Amino acid sequence: MNSFVTIQNAVNAFIDSTKDQNAPAGKLPIPGVKQALEKKEGLFRKHMMGKRVNYAARSVISPDPMLETNEIGVPPVFAKKLTYPEPVTSYNASELRQAVINGPDQWPGAIQVQNEDGSLQSLIGMTLEQRKTIANQLLTPSNDSSVVNKKVYRHIKNKDVVIMNRQPTLHKASMMGHKLIYGCIRPEDGHTNGNSRILTVPPAIFKPEALWTGKQVITTILLNIKPKNVPGINLNSKNKIKNDYWGEGSNENQVVFKNGELLCGILDKSQYGASQFGIVHSLHEVYGSDVAGKALSVLGRLFTNYITMTAFTCGMDDLRLTKEGNEWRNEILKESVDIGRVAATEVTNLEKDTKNDNKELLKRLEEILRDDDKLGILDAVTQSKVNVISGQVVNKCVPEGTMKRFPYNNMQSMALSGAKGSNVNKL
Repeated sequence: MNSFVTIQNAVNAFIDSTKDQNAPAGKLPIPGVKQALEKKEGLFRKHMMGKRVNYAARSVISPDPMLETNEIGVPPVFAKKLTYPEPVTSYNASELRQAVINGPDQWPGAIQVQNEDGSLQSLIGMTLEQRKTIANQLLTPSNDSSVVNKKVYRHIKNKDVVIMNRQPTLHKASMMGHKLIYGCIRPEDGHTNGNSRILTVPPAIFKPEALWTGKQVITTILLNIKPKNVPGINLNSKNKIKNDYWGEGSNENQVVFKNGELLCGILDKSQYGASQFGIVHSLHEVYGSDVAGKALSVLGRLFTNYITMTAFTCGMDDLRLTKEGNEWRNEILKESVDIGRVAATEVTNLEKDTKNDNKELLKRLEEILRDDDKLGILDAVTQSKVNVISGQVVNKCVPEGTMKRFPYNNMQSMALSGAKGSNVNKL
């Protein structure tokens, strides 16, 4: 029986070294099969995935708003190394002939040609005349093989299908065919900042020059990306910016589309972002994923060019309060100087009017400081009371107490539209 247990333990340790019950204390056990394969330093991720394998490449990614949502930009050095074996037919013969003539160093070219019998003919090192000879024989059978077509290992080109993968592959969505933009990165556990923008276009005027409004720009986009002979979208929704910020009698909080035309409302993160019942969600429900993806692509290019032309920044002027606003803030803060003591008495179950130098309070606080769990409770209670004070300051001072008012205050524009930050950050 002891021999059986010893053998079983040895097998367990061979498969997984952490299961070795006889491992010497203080020493690292010999790695098992599991340790050789798992994690970032394992065989698959360190030595195989996207490295010493064919038809794969690995690089740092960067966003490009000029691509479609179903596209990805590939560097030329990768495009010339990655190949696809395309069979030669009468439909693609002229294109593949040109690829063979271009050779391995000029994109779009080819690296090698596979004959009907499976033999490979490399184009590397050949002269232009030699490549032209091979190109003219692509449709000429080289033997009596039952296989009819030769194959050209051409460079990858536009509209080829590729799979993008980010390690670790935690779920199916980690492997996607997509463009490197912020809008598609969430399933891959990516982390980005500044993923949203607010669009503010100069108003339309008739004199001295007739210009488009932002609403007309959005309307034009929607009418041009929808399928032909299909009515425009109808949508009643709301955005994140309250009507109070736009002035009395404003209805810009209501987003209204009628037959594809934007009649009312400002479009912000609630419409462009990953939000339910926004314009992107509605396009997907009504027209399908292709139109929704095209909308994201067009909007991405529009916002990028608009920001490039007009610029968008914020400064200290966006954070300054008026004299009256400062007085409001100071009054609220003076009334809240004692919230730390109030939180401490609440956590220690003492009366609210207990003084700071009370011996029982100090004793119980010492016990809390020695216990991480109790200290976490004290921190949470204190933070909740601070948040109440912060909310009071924001509600009182923003926007009435700021020197620059919305929409000219870019810091408020970012926070209110959902692009980045919150009102609390400004104070």
